[in-house]
Amino acid sequence: MQNNENGTFRSPRNTLIYKNAQGSIKCTYKIQADTRLFKRISLTARNINLKSNVKKCKRCWDNPSLDRLEILDPLVLSSNLSDSCYSACSKEKVFTSFSKGPELTLRLFVNAELSRQNYYKTKAPVFRAQYR
Repeated sequence: MQNNENGTFRSPRNTLIYKNAQGSIKCTYKIQADTRLFKRISLTARNINLKSNVKKCKRCWDNPSLDRLEILDPLVLSSNLSDSCYSACSKEKVFTSFSKGPELTLRLFVNAELSRQNYYKTKAPVFRAQYR
């Protein structure tokens, strides 16, 4: 991300990436604060439009068949991250996460098998996010 105090970003605008995906689609958004000015990051994701063809979501984290957003904080990797994964099965459609340090990563995973059916030529983004 740019060196701004706050900003917004969203899932890829060009839906052609979902048309003929050969493998799972992975987009990584890394936010890093200038440690001289900021110690933590607030990340809010809205308009989450993830689709699911899975009837029951037993686990979200690292589930290859589930489209999802994962939040990674390098200072929290040793703990249970199940609260930092969001999919179509999640009840929350807006979430805010706070980092423990000056870095935070948001990852979007889309299963290639159904990416064309679920996201190609859709006008709404898969998600929108704001960081501060």
